[in-house]
Amino acid sequence: MKEKTSSTEYREQEKKRGKELWADEEMRSNIINKMHEGHKKMSCKAKAAMIQKRTESLKKKWADPDYRAKMSIVHNNEERKQKAREKAILQWQNPEKLKKLRKPNGSKRSDEWKTERSKKMAEKWKDPAYRKLVMEKRELSKHKQYTPERSEKISRKIKERWADPEKRKKIANAITIANSKPKSEETKSKLREANKKLWANPEFRIKTVSRILNGLMMSPTKPEIAVQKILEQIVPNKYKYVGDGTVVIGKYCPDFIDENNKKIIEVFGRVFHDPTKCFKDISYYRTEQGRREAFQKCGYKLLVIWDDELHDGKNVVAKILAFTNMEELFVSR
Repeated sequence: MKEKTSSTEYREQEKKRGKELWADEEMRSNIINKMHEGHKKMSCKAKAAMIQKRTESLKKKWADPDYRAKMSIVHNNEERKQKAREKAILQWQNPEKLKKLRKPNGSKRSDEWKTERSKKMAEKWKDPAYRKLVMEKRELSKHKQYTPERSEKISRKIKERWADPEKRKKIANAITIANSKPKSEETKSKLREANKKLWANPEFRIKTVSRILNGLMMSPTKPEIAVQKILEQIVPNKYKYVGDGTVVIGKYCPDFIDENNKKIIEVFGRVFHDPTKCFKDISYYRTEQGRREAFQKCGYKLLVIWDDELHDGKNVVAKILAFTNMEELFVSR
């Protein structure tokens, strides 16, 4: 009469048997192929349900402090890490494996592959369950908190990558190609609405403009420096230089501002703001009249000083004093 094995012993026996089966390369290959075939036959809804179920199961497991501590020990095991490294090296040395791991046509995807992939994703996206799952994942990733150490590590890697001129050129070209692709009217409308919401936030607006100007390293320009010196001489401590993006009014960043009296001084270059001299068509709000209207809506008065007017210093001084209602100072000088 056979002795009954306990559930623990049975599990151990099954685990041992499973390891023996998995050690056989042919058996392992057959199992993986069957899994892939089964996965391909599954509908998008079934895949989404399976992923959701797996996610919920993992969340429950990771909520247990003991399980989390156990997994932390397993993942930080140096012996395990070394085995994984050796396995990866062997995989990359295998030419057949390399073909599967590497992208087709070297570093680029073929047009056929892209078309096929696009069709598959379009079909997937029609499924509400899949779409909901993707959107939930995106929302979770937005609010994901990184530790200072992880943030520093990511920052360092990006800086190292950006220091390589070839990689920098490659990334810049990829961005240019992506931006040059034609967008549908629906996509354009969505982008406009999203940008409007972002720019409605004063903190975002100031931060973005400051970054752009600092990145271009264009502030202050030579004409702005010349006007700043004149202002310091004739009306000291009255106008503050804010052309570096520290102040944004409406959608525009003024050069000099007097907050107490709601007055702005802008230094314009003919080739950028004068429609008759500009090398290309410019928007109305880049002209003197357009900018004046934009600032008036926000309750500010505007004085524009053109770069070619700086050759006549007395005329510029007179304009500034007249604008600030201090003509008597100019007369006394």
